[in-house]
Amino acid sequence: MRREIILAIGLQALSLVAVAQSLEVSPQDQQIWLAWPDGKREQLTHGPQNANAPAWSADHASIAYFRYCPLPAQCDPALVMVDPSGKVLKEFSLAATSDWDGCGAVMKIDFLDSRRIGFHCHINPSLGEYTTMDPSSGQMLRHWLGFAFTWSPDKSHIAHHGWIPHFSPPFAHSSYLQIDDQTVYPPEAITGASVSEGPHGARLEMHAIEKWGGLYRNIHEFGQFFWAPDSKKAAFIDRVYDWKEVENQPQDVGEQNVRRFLVIAGLGIKSSTLPDVKSCNSQSRIEWRYDNELDFVCGAGSTRYVIDKAGILSESKRIP
Repeated sequence: MRREIILAIGLQALSLVAVAQSLEVSPQDQQIWLAWPDGKREQLTHGPQNANAPAWSADHASIAYFRYCPLPAQCDPALVMVDPSGKVLKEFSLAATSDWDGCGAVMKIDFLDSRRIGFHCHINPSLGEYTTMDPSSGQMLRHWLGFAFTWSPDKSHIAHHGWIPHFSPPFAHSSYLQIDDQTVYPPEAITGASVSEGPHGARLEMHAIEKWGGLYRNIHEFGQFFWAPDSKKAAFIDRVYDWKEVENQPQDVGEQNVRRFLVIAGLGIKSSTLPDVKSCNSQSRIEWRYDNELDFVCGAGSTRYVIDKAGILSESKRIP
């Protein structure tokens, strides 16, 4: 009987934790609150330090968050793990070390698996860093520089934009895709840039943009990455344009010959591009149906594309 009561209490606790899915950071006190669907709220963290970027573990047994102080000199930034009651289980300093510059602003935390926690660190508006850490020891495992960090479905590969100079003109910030420290797109970035090692890991230096007659040609600009179910390739929309500097005018005034491409790229495969993808004024996204079939969704309509055995993209049909 006693064993049954203990089991029932345990199941009830797990049920309560499962229901409390929402983790909110209150703008009033910069603390984390548990929020239930029925409107109930319960404070999880208590100052004087601030908290941000909370995330549940996969089994809902723990929560990780970023702890910091309003004035950096008052405390070291840290990644903290607590149980659902707020009891601290572990905490790891994110202060600078002899071989790492540290992190003063975590934007997102991911529980990747039992041996890895990942977190996205803000450096400046043009640059972020993604770091993986061993949650048992606190050892930093890998660092990547860039932004738009996106894990493959099986968490084996990470796709992201490479580093670009902060507040640079268009010809100096052409986008390029890196997967696991390898540049995979566009072709000119693969062949025209060098990699250097630093306190944040590998960094691809700015690659040269072709200039002809005062016109910078083939500048790439792309955003979110969408992984295929097989975790071997990612799709995205690439906006390519030429640019000529116009004195005393906003940077985008000089844009010319804008084109859009649907791109498939990955490790060990030749990238495939399909031109003439239409501009989407409303929110757009890419939805993979299978490993060789995807839809580009724009507003209420979408277009279906297929990938043949050679890895070449082609349009299948438009869906109203």
